[in-house]
Amino acid sequence: SNHPPYEQSGTVSNVRYYTDLAFGASNNFSYSDPSQFLQADPLLLNPPILGAGQYATALAPALLGNGLTLLPLSPAYNRGIDPSTLSGLPAAIVSDLKKYIYTDINGNPRPQGGGGDLGAYQH
Repeated sequence: SNHPPYEQSGTVSNVRYYTDLAFGASNNFSYSDPSQFLQADPLLLNPPILGAGQYATALAPALLGNGLTLLPLSPAYNRGIDPSTLSGLPAAIVSDLKKYIYTDINGNPRPQGGGGDLGAYQH
């Protein structure tokens, strides 16, 4: 496909991906750790439909309602990590991450230390 979910161009170094999920196309690169990548349908309740213009007609996130809620058999359940626990992050980044990563888009708590759901909503 000409529209990979993740794309790298030119010389890229020191890029790490953790528990990524993509659907609909292949990436244009190989992961250094393929176990961190899941190619699967996330099984969203009511995903937005993107036309040929891709994001030109996409709704703003606040207008999606509960459409990005995971269905019960979603492979995204419990696949998340706590990015503040990754080694080598500056303290300022860890502090800022912690302001946002422990709640979902609706303010529901996410597990600290990992095991949360991928995506906007925590089940």
